[in-house]
Amino acid sequence: MANNEITFEDYVKKILGEDIFNKGACPDQYVGKLKELKDGFKREISKKHIEDSYKIIVILESSHKDEYEDDRNKLAPAKGKTGKNIRKYLADIISKLDSDKSKNYSIFLINPIQYQCLKGETNRSKTKKVFQRIMA
Repeated sequence: MANNEITFEDYVKKILGEDIFNKGACPDQYVGKLKELKDGFKREISKKHIEDSYKIIVILESSHKDEYEDDRNKLAPAKGKTGKNIRKYLADIISKLDSDKSKNYSIFLINPIQYQCLKGETNRSKTKKVFQRIMA
């Protein structure tokens, strides 16, 4: 980028007078075996487990504010209600689609957009202000 160019983030900060962008990425993640989901996401990876299993990829809409709220743990997808629902329902859904109970499935959570731009805020006035200035 040339020295005189301004980034989108800098432009928004200039308009609003504050930095509203979260700089941390919420990465894609292996969360464990389908059979073990009800016990919680394992979030550690074993190459052997992955190689010897079928893969299920769950594509998430985008990072949610719950992924950013707990400062003690690193960013991870589906830490809130979405994660609870995945753990609660995914195994039942897969068992209805595939009756072979001997199959091992590795579960991966994918965030196509790994950053949450507004730090969990849904502030229409900020969004409107930015877009009005950009479109002017």
